[in-house]
Amino acid sequence: MDSHLRPRPCSTGGDHGKAEAQSSVLEPDAAGIDIGAEEIYVAVPPDRDEESTRKFSTFTRDLNALAEWLERCRIRTVAMESTGVYWIPLFQILEKRRFTVYLVNAHYLEDAKALVEEDVKKAPRLIPIYGYRMMPDRPHLTGNPVLSVYQTDIIYYGFDLDDYLRHEFGLFGRKPWPSEVRSIEFWGVDRWQEMRLKEDAE
Repeated sequence: MDSHLRPRPCSTGGDHGKAEAQSSVLEPDAAGIDIGAEEIYVAVPPDRDEESTRKFSTFTRDLNALAEWLERCRIRTVAMESTGVYWIPLFQILEKRRFTVYLVNAHYLEDAKALVEEDVKKAPRLIPIYGYRMMPDRPHLTGNPVLSVYQTDIIYYGFDLDDYLRHEFGLFGRKPWPSEVRSIEFWGVDRWQEMRLKEDAE
């Protein structure tokens, strides 16, 4: 069975409509910077300043003012686009003030976006059953599993529709979990390993 799809005993109610996964903030003390030839736009978390997005000029005094504002906002990590050579003076000032600075190449982001969009097209359509319970439409065969799909959390809630109805609603008694459950190719372990090998090769 695919490790990404974890079988889980189903409740008989009470958890429908509730979030089953919570997204987490990996770096709360981070800011984003968009650098241009004459203007720089900076965004910090909304709780750090009443004006969480500001515009600065590219003169040295303005770059220092930008860094001082980030310090007042308790920012420790900065991500900014490496546009031409315009990023270099600000990068030097931020590094001198001991910020952790990440340079982002916009071309790489566009390539990544294109890969994700292409990948999403390969995903099976999900047929809604109840709440977050979904059944993939591929393969076009009987016996597809019913999955709980919420954000990045994907869990088996029944090895087929009959099993799901029995478990979720307590109908007709429960059947034992089979030794093998049909896997869905899009979420298969082999597929993700193949993608990782392609990334490493690049």
